[in-house]
Amino acid sequence: MMSIYEGITARHAVYDKRAIINFTTEVNDDSVLLLVDYLDNFFDYYKYEEIELRIKSPGGRVSAMNVLIDKINYYIDRGKRIRTRGIGTVASAAAVILTAGSIGFRSVEKYTRILYHSPRVYMTSSEVITIDYANSIAKELEKYEEETKKFLARKATEKLKFLIKQVKNSYKSEDEFRKSITKIAEEFNEVAKRYNLTNQPFLDFKSINLDEIDEKYQRYFEDVFGKLLRQEVYLSPEEAKALLLIDGYPEDLD
Repeated sequence: MMSIYEGITARHAVYDKRAIINFTTEVNDDSVLLLVDYLDNFFDYYKYEEIELRIKSPGGRVSAMNVLIDKINYYIDRGKRIRTRGIGTVASAAAVILTAGSIGFRSVEKYTRILYHSPRVYMTSSEVITIDYANSIAKELEKYEEETKKFLARKATEKLKFLIKQVKNSYKSEDEFRKSITKIAEEFNEVAKRYNLTNQPFLDFKSINLDEIDEKYQRYFEDVFGKLLRQEVYLSPEEAKALLLIDGYPEDLD
């Protein structure tokens, strides 16, 4: 099935276990409207339980991104699975959409580069800016940045809980469990230190309690991702995985 919007195609067949949507354009009102329409049709009309969204995009409008993420969350909360898969360069709003997929099913190709950055405004050369207008823009940008860092922190917190439960089910001894989650913390800390992403003490899982994760680590991750958005660095797949923003390569998640 081909779409009428350049940069978006979709396909499905009765024998496929999942529908696939290819998104290789900017994130804007028109492209997101079509993506939302595809999600609704595949889940509600064709009754798929799983959709794979393949992303290669420079990003785009934050407001459009939020509309799509709300729809993704809507279906995930209802037990549907949305795989996200990054191909090539995935930047800005597209990187956040990549992270928004179902925990355990967010993948990238080996040579993908992922860029998270603070919201920005592009002005035309003829546009006149007043102090009040500039202040209004600044407040709007601060609001979007705050929302984005909180969202990334929430997804990282969900991933951390997912990993801890996974590790607990895999290891029989307490010592093996502690070694495994310590490795997760060390990998996170290595990337955080490389890009100076936190002023707080680095992660320490020696006395981790699942009941404390939501409140304790959410705040920590907000600090880290707030700085990541300001740094504007391209992350490798390994770095994004260490920061709990993706889950691995496609072949590892099937």
